[in-house]
Amino acid sequence: MRYLLEKKLMRPLEDKTRKSQRIFLFLDYDGTLTSIQRTPDLALLSSPMRRILKHLSSLPEIVLSIISGRALKEIERLVNLKGLNYIGNHGLEMKIGGEMDEIPQARRIRKTMSLFYQKIKQRTKEIPGVLLENKGLTLGIHYRLAKSKQLSELRKIIISILSPFNKDYELRTGKKVLEIRPKTRRNKGWAVNKIIRQYNSRKKQRTLYFYFGDDLTDEDAFELTNSKGGHSILVNRGYRDSQAHYYLHGPKEVRFFLTWLKKRIIQKNRENL
Repeated sequence: MRYLLEKKLMRPLEDKTRKSQRIFLFLDYDGTLTSIQRTPDLALLSSPMRRILKHLSSLPEIVLSIISGRALKEIERLVNLKGLNYIGNHGLEMKIGGEMDEIPQARRIRKTMSLFYQKIKQRTKEIPGVLLENKGLTLGIHYRLAKSKQLSELRKIIISILSPFNKDYELRTGKKVLEIRPKTRRNKGWAVNKIIRQYNSRKKQRTLYFYFGDDLTDEDAFELTNSKGGHSILVNRGYRDSQAHYYLHGPKEVRFFLTWLKKRIIQKNRENL
């Protein structure tokens, strides 16, 4: 994995940007556009980051998509910009070009998630620091504020509740969070591929792909981006095994790169006038 902002990498990227007719830009939210916070409600988009996203979305070459594990309505509210694609719940629900799309079993899944929420809430009320987040199509169990020695007990509770539903639901791990998700082929990689296929016309275009993410749930999207010859970027201060080809240290460096990209595109367009 190489540092994306190395001069040796930025020079050829500038050349690719100049030659590209379309640039797909996929951005995770938590840990990528915003820093990870003690609780999800504190992870708010900064004004400078919102401005650069707004500028990028106005450029005709850019197809900008925010892809998140949060619920679709929530990620739309947090970013609050028009002209973007929004993917919520890891691709279980999305709005592409203003058109809604969600997993066919959504109604049944929401009912089951409510059931999980009530059962886990009841059995974890004696474990301080556990925060439940019912996102409709998934359920997040945050333990960042809980004591580490209680994690084993928390896992046992969740696994016992999930056990009768193992055929249709699974437990996934993220940054200080456990997440119950329906078993489906939909994930962030599936969502990225759907967007690419929807926007790519039969006419061949020189296309550039970027995917920025910070968590294990982004690995499917890294793999898909790599298969397209694109640039997969892990946004993480600490190194870990990943399918990403590049890394950045945090949201500030993401904003730096996005600003750099915007300037290169504007400069190219002026030269082509």
